[in-house]
Amino acid sequence: AGIFMSCMNAPDTKTAIHQELIREMEDVLNHAMLEVWYPAFIDSIYGGYLSNFDHAWKAQEQQNKFIVTQARHIWTTAEVVHHYPERSAYPEYAMHGFDFLKKFFWDRDNGGFYQLTDRQGNVLSDEKRAYGNAFGIYGLAALYKVSKKDEVLSLARDAFHWFDEHARDSVNGGYFEYLAQDG
Repeated sequence: AGIFMSCMNAPDTKTAIHQELIREMEDVLNHAMLEVWYPAFIDSIYGGYLSNFDHAWKAQEQQNKFIVTQARHIWTTAEVVHHYPERSAYPEYAMHGFDFLKKFFWDRDNGGFYQLTDRQGNVLSDEKRAYGNAFGIYGLAALYKVSKKDEVLSLARDAFHWFDEHARDSVNGGYFEYLAQDG
């Protein structure tokens, strides 16, 4: 059962129309998305994932990397591992993204994830944002679910604790979006 089957398990959704919709969605996911994106999005030179392609899916020269994009690819590849275990390359794709995230996006001095790096991992903006840090945590949680690797869980916990300590609005509730490098 794939991603969409897990969403469509209620008894009243077992009709032929719903089953056909599920098959169509699975086909689009597998053939129009996953087979197009991976491994094309894997940055085999510098790590992490590429994000800038033209209309013909040719990687462009400029390849800055955003925390949200990198974390979404980690989440996506981890979800593929969970729902499609027969796709044997995806655990490696997910850990490939984790390695770049940990090495270049995580601020080892202050905590939190940077917003933007260049392709090589050089920080282009020391600003941190709630949205990006939340996606980092989200991607790491999905990856831990399938990898059970302590280093993934450790970074997810560190990211959550940093985020909750520095971004939480203790007066009005919620979280602040924009944060300085030190939180």
